[in-house]
Amino acid sequence: MNPLLLLALLSAPPEGPVPLELHGRWRVTAEVADGTPTPEERYRTLVIELDARTARLRDGASVLECRAGVSANLRVLALTPKTGPKADRPLIGLYFVSDDLLRICLPLSPDNEAPTDLSARAGSGRVLLSLKRDR
Repeated sequence: MNPLLLLALLSAPPEGPVPLELHGRWRVTAEVADGTPTPEERYRTLVIELDARTARLRDGASVLECRAGVSANLRVLALTPKTGPKADRPLIGLYFVSDDLLRICLPLSPDNEAPTDLSARAGSGRVLLSLKRDR
């Protein structure tokens, strides 16, 4: 698909609820930010709880509005902080889920373009999170 068309499709946040397959508690198992693996001590206690409209981060009790949808056959996720300097500015990214494994790729800042693939290469301005369902 044409990269410019793909970026245009990903420019608006999705409006749908979070799919049931994503509901629950997810523990971060790896993080790569702009091509650099994050040290485990920075994410090992991070748990994300997802429901139909909310993502709660259990590292500092952050609450984000969460929407999902499909655009150009890609699974799109938008996380919008409700407080802080980036409040009401959505981070539009992609996700992939398979059973108890979830990968989420987001821009590091709302000012960065939405990702067009699940990678966080150096200079991309993205973060790639790998998560495992916490049972």
